[in-house]
Amino acid sequence: MGAFQKGTALWPGGIVPYQPNENHPFWSVILNAINEMNNKTVVKFIERTVQPDYVYFTSENSGNWSITVGKAGGPHQVNIDKNVRSLHELGHVIGLVHEHQRQDRDSHIEVHREFIDSNNEWNINNVINTTEIEYETEYDVHSFMHYWDTAGVSNKVKNKELAKRIATGIATIGISEIKDHVKVNSFLLWTSIALIMSIITTRLPPDDSENRDGYDWSVAVDDPEVNNFGISVFR
Repeated sequence: MGAFQKGTALWPGGIVPYQPNENHPFWSVILNAINEMNNKTVVKFIERTVQPDYVYFTSENSGNWSITVGKAGGPHQVNIDKNVRSLHELGHVIGLVHEHQRQDRDSHIEVHREFIDSNNEWNINNVINTTEIEYETEYDVHSFMHYWDTAGVSNKVKNKELAKRIATGIATIGISEIKDHVKVNSFLLWTSIALIMSIITTRLPPDDSENRDGYDWSVAVDDPEVNNFGISVFR
């Protein structure tokens, strides 16, 4: 799966409000991607009511893209003008960077820079240093955050990226049952626990307080796939 880069703004609680746009030419495709994200991860895309931070979808003739990686703050534009890769852009919305831009990518794929269109060089040639990765897992050529073999290629030249281990099935359009959704869930659960633990630490009585011994904390996971989670402090 795509990694999370340090400093990326995440959506609080994994809740992402979005503005429905039934006039969008690929709205059904976008909804399918939203449903897949909702059904397979702890992230929940919900229809916007009055939330100031939300995602809206356009269909400008400029490719598929997200205005930024992670939460932009305020209206967050996602452009979909092709009948593919909607799930990939939702990955950027929740904070995922490209899998093929990881520093260890050359151990798994071969990048043919001579075939890359100049307009796409940054999305392929720019490599994110390992020290900038917040949560890194095993490299996944099947991730929905991985470009396919001819993405970004000038004049549709083939063989821009060749998998050394697997020649077919790179960047399957869909969330991998084995890796993608499990890793997204694990990361968001981990960051949520870290945040809540920092809050708990500030609210607990001092170490020398007579009341401190009465406190404890627990993490409650509602189901084995971590589709929902919570944390509680009790006395």
